[in-house]
Amino acid sequence: MVLSIASLRKERRLKIQATHSLYLTISSYIKPGALHRFTTSLERYDNLMLFVSAYGAIIDEVINFGDLLSRGRKAVGDFPLSIVLSSIKSVMYTYASGLEERLIPPLLLASIADILHYLVKNELGGEQLYIYSSFTNENAREFFEFLKAFDREAKVVLNRKGYNESNVSDASLLELINALAAEKRRDYEYLLKAQVSECLSETERRYMNGETLNNTVVSGFISILLNDDKISSNIKSGLLAAMKQGGMKTKEGGKALLEIDRQLQAQGIDTNDNLIPLLKCTNRLLIK
Repeated sequence: MVLSIASLRKERRLKIQATHSLYLTISSYIKPGALHRFTTSLERYDNLMLFVSAYGAIIDEVINFGDLLSRGRKAVGDFPLSIVLSSIKSVMYTYASGLEERLIPPLLLASIADILHYLVKNELGGEQLYIYSSFTNENAREFFEFLKAFDREAKVVLNRKGYNESNVSDASLLELINALAAEKRRDYEYLLKAQVSECLSETERRYMNGETLNNTVVSGFISILLNDDKISSNIKSGLLAAMKQGGMKTKEGGKALLEIDRQLQAQGIDTNDNLIPLLKCTNRLLIK
């Protein structure tokens, strides 16, 4: 009985940690060029916050499976991705329709992979591709259908690569992710090889020094941007200057980050793909 209570507490704690991590990844401010709670892209932000609510409502399904997986009672290939995807859609569509938001599918996969990996390995970090490669072909088909609702652009890319409703069941989920990554979809590239060591080092240091989680996560995001080839040297210099002013700890630093955010948006530079490595970094910070 003691073990079952301890297990229940662990599962509840994991649910809170994983949902909080997803919320912070999306909502923390100010993340230059990406969505945050003061973003000008309010519709996109609202869609992703609705996704956080939906994920919080169904995450038990992922955790319960992960527990069975950790005890050897299930294999990764048995993961009921179709149930999770249908639950996400049903919860979200209860409140609104037309919620296409391309970040939802990769953020969802990153969350699932981290939770399953943590429950099997009791830690985060290291190789996770075995999870995607172990998912059944039926899961690949369900994910392909999921893209119809949340990322029609990705579905068009896969159609162009030769995947359609009649043959996608012959592919693996890892194959679909690789196909999207090969077409310069950086969110899917990050699913495969997110480098979060510098972000994790930065967030752990700041959190241990007593900074708020919001400011900690923003600092981690900036460490990711500083290694992003898409960001110009001028912007990177501005980011470094803002951090020297205190980042989100100070009024001056926060104002500087807001100005860079507006500058990137005016230039049409979108840094939201970096939310995938940020989520994986934040998960590693919070999930213990």
